[in-house]
Amino acid sequence: MKKTVNTVAVSGRVANLEVREFSTGKAVARFNLAMNRTEKKGDEEIKHACFLPVEAWRNGKDAFAELKKGQLLTIEAHIRPETYTDKVGIKQNRMVFVADKFYDTPDKEEGAE
Repeated sequence: MKKTVNTVAVSGRVANLEVREFSTGKAVARFNLAMNRTEKKGDEEIKHACFLPVEAWRNGKDAFAELKKGQLLTIEAHIRPETYTDKVGIKQNRMVFVADKFYDTPDKEEGAE
């Protein structure tokens, strides 16, 4: 069977940032990566927002010192499927993007394509 690669690269803005450090010295940053898409319908532009759940694991929370809410970030991640039961007892599925790498993304210059 051919091996498939489960890797994505995506850019967006950091939202809902939470960093936790454990007694083992490991730390996790959980945040959403907010992305916008504009769709044209005739003369009207409709903006759509999407929030991807991301987590990144590192040794020590200092590795996340530069992460800030609203920061434009690119992540290289693998996708981890999760199953859980919600508050009303219904089984739910979701995908979490586990960031193997993340780095600042420069804002696009005006007029650049």
